[in-house]
Amino acid sequence: MTDAVVILAALNELPLYGGIDLRSFSLSCSPGLTDEGIIALAKVLLLTLTELDFVKCAIRDDGGAALLKSGYKADRLRMICAEGKNFSKAIKAKFALLAQEKTDLLVIV
Repeated sequence: MTDAVVILAALNELPLYGGIDLRSFSLSCSPGLTDEGIIALAKVLLLTLTELDFVKCAIRDDGGAALLKSGYKADRLRMICAEGKNFSKAIKAKFALLAQEKTDLLVIV
């Protein structure tokens, strides 16, 4: 079982204790976190977060696309930090566009 699956399973148990109400979440320096994990986590985490940090993880374009999709939907999100990723120029350009369109969102890629 991947670390992301374990984290997601734990987060899914939170409704039993009042629900997920995280504001800031960092999985920086988690080289085992890949696209598969971030795709699963993005669906849950970006609903309540204001800050999201994924520096030095193994996320690539598929994970970046999931973050972008959720970034447009996440009304509370004020910062996405995904420095040092192996994103293509196309995904980096889409993050730049997200930052232009959502002026209250700091995007660091």
